[in-house]
Amino acid sequence: MWLLNLYPRTWRDRYGAEMAELLRERRWSPGLVADLVAGAVDARLHPQLQCPTAPNESPEAKERATMMTRTSPWYCSRNTPRLTAREQWPVIALSLAGVLVLTAAWMWAAAIWREPPVRDYVMAFTQIPCFAGIVLTMPLRSLRGRPRSTQAIVMGGTFVLLAAWSLLVGFISSKI
Repeated sequence: MWLLNLYPRTWRDRYGAEMAELLRERRWSPGLVADLVAGAVDARLHPQLQCPTAPNESPEAKERATMMTRTSPWYCSRNTPRLTAREQWPVIALSLAGVLVLTAAWMWAAAIWREPPVRDYVMAFTQIPCFAGIVLTMPLRSLRGRPRSTQAIVMGGTFVLLAAWSLLVGFISSKI
């Protein structure tokens, strides 16, 4: 429940009890934590957005529609946008291009910096090209339709975490 403290106070005042109830019913997972953090970032970036129900909804539908179902397109397993075959090709092309460019950059760095301890740091960045395809295609897949600022924060944060992890691995391997 501590993740709800990431949301603005006005949001918590309005939706906190309902969200806490929903979280009690769900099994915790990395996807759920990512959804909550991304939702908190979005709520802070766009506090003025309201979450109304559709005007033509029946009273029963309005009653059943919780804040979560009205506002959260982040819930991974249910609301990930489905891509048509035509939409998949740009995702594939961008993913492959990102992996190839970053792999070439990594190979170039590995060829230049062969002496320890720099080599250990370069080798620790081996996994970055593997994840690049996933992160670079987020705006076309899981972050599609989200504001550019949200996309930039999620993608930038992911790359920063990967880089921090790589630096930590490089540091540890240079000391062994």
